[in-house]
Amino acid sequence: MNLKTLAEKVDLDEAEYQDMIDLFLKTTSLHLIQLETAIETEDTRKVIESAHSIKGSAASLGLTGISGVAWGMEANARANNLTGAGRAVQTIKAEMERVAELVSVSSTARNG
Repeated sequence: MNLKTLAEKVDLDEAEYQDMIDLFLKTTSLHLIQLETAIETEDTRKVIESAHSIKGSAASLGLTGISGVAWGMEANARANNLTGAGRAVQTIKAEMERVAELVSVSSTARNG
């Protein structure tokens, strides 16, 4: 995964893309907290809403791994199935850590 390549895919320059990724990481962290609570309380409507938001945001930034996991979680929740939702949240968190590291490395390279 390369920040410049991802930025080009969504027709942004690297600095704009990095700003969008920073915002995505912040807002998605909040959605993940909501997701974990919704999963614990078996609130499928909230799981659907949060997963849908993550899916759309990730897709618009070309983050297909995160978007795909969120899509699956949303589809399962629509079928009233939360099995595996906790694992999906952990997968999204791991992918977000990779993205955050990529942004950090890119920022360091640009500023250093």
